[in-house]
Amino acid sequence: MNMKIKLSLYTLVLLMAALTQGRVFAIDELGEPILPLEERFKLFGTVERAASESAQKMIGHLTLAQQSLEFKLKTSALNHLQTAKAEASFLLKEKINQSQELSLPFGRVTFEMGSGDTQIYIPVLIGEGFEGELDDLTMGKLEKVKIKNMSIVHRVVKLEMISAMKLMNSAQEQVENDQFNEASLTLDKLYAGMLVSEEKVKDPLLSVWANLVLAREFMNKSSYKSARYTLRRAQDELKRLEKEKVLKKSNLAAKELMSEIALLTKNLDEKAPGPWLKVKSKTKEWIGKVRTWI
Repeated sequence: MNMKIKLSLYTLVLLMAALTQGRVFAIDELGEPILPLEERFKLFGTVERAASESAQKMIGHLTLAQQSLEFKLKTSALNHLQTAKAEASFLLKEKINQSQELSLPFGRVTFEMGSGDTQIYIPVLIGEGFEGELDDLTMGKLEKVKIKNMSIVHRVVKLEMISAMKLMNSAQEQVENDQFNEASLTLDKLYAGMLVSEEKVKDPLLSVWANLVLAREFMNKSSYKSARYTLRRAQDELKRLEKEKVLKKSNLAAKELMSEIALLTKNLDEKAPGPWLKVKSKTKEWIGKVRTWI
């Protein structure tokens, strides 16, 4: 019986690394080798890594632009679109293979709005953070809205950048002419052409790290309600780590970190920023600690 085996670029790179370095990897349910996130990026060149981070930032700013349109924040929407276009220009300049699919991690935050649920996607970056790129006005509005859910997801996208740039230009022109609904529909069309699939991250260790990164991003914009919610998610994932003994030798470290987060965030007032400064400082330390586990 003849059997065709289709291997992704990612799989081939990992298998080559295994052969040349004597490495052995576990395999996930999709047949892909499992490798720590940061080491995974090391197997690709600097251009590919830069492309992944640029694509993440572009998508993050597009979702924030759309959320700004929901609140009719014209300046915020235009700023996010301009930044998204700058990232798109980099991808076009580097001539990234348009048939290539990238799997990119995001924090997906779902808010309950009067008109229905709305979602924003915040990039979870390996290198530099998304720090400072969340705008105050949009996050200030969202801080007053109830959070329904927060998940770490992988979004698989195709970088059809020529058509994407045309749609971004159209959306920008529509926003400039106060056609907010039309601009939102244009962005919907852009996502439909770019998004291949989306799947929730199942690895509790990656989820702990990503939730801490998101909490830092929220605290940078004084979005303490969102930060508290995200830190609680990190605690939930730490409980999973401890229960499933994922870390083995470092299992005690997960329990200690969970207790430390609980102690520092207990009884914090979301309207009193002072005590949050210590939590923000400690979060940077926690992120570094968890990265040593990955």
